[in-house]
Amino acid sequence: MSSEFGRFYTCTYSLVPSSRAQIKEWNKATRSAKESSRD
Repeated sequence: MSSEFGRFYTCTYSLVPSSRAQIKEWNKATRSAKESSRD
């Protein structure tokens, strides 16, 4: 993970409501984003 993406992710993540379901969705979205960028 690049530091730029890490900063963006941390900044965005802090704006997201900290509900368990939301966090789970974010984890899923991040995983699929990483996998598609790997291609």
